[in-house]
Amino acid sequence: MKMTLKQAFEMIERKETPAEYGKRIKRIRRLANERDKLTDKIDVLEVLDNSDKDMDRLTKAKKRLAKVLEELEKLN
Repeated sequence: MKMTLKQAFEMIERKETPAEYGKRIKRIRRLANERDKLTDKIDVLEVLDNSDKDMDRLTKAKKRLAKVLEELEKLN
């Protein structure tokens, strides 16, 4: 994995191997993409007519978003 000096210094500061750093960065990217999708989903579901099915989806999406944000906070 190619990295910039900033990334290399961050890796050294966290005392990670290049493989561990790569895994952590990939996980952060996946979680960030999921966060973006969940926020879009929540925005759309809040606008729709609130049927029971939509409300279930909305609550599940909000719960998952909270977990994703918590995990991103841990990794950063």
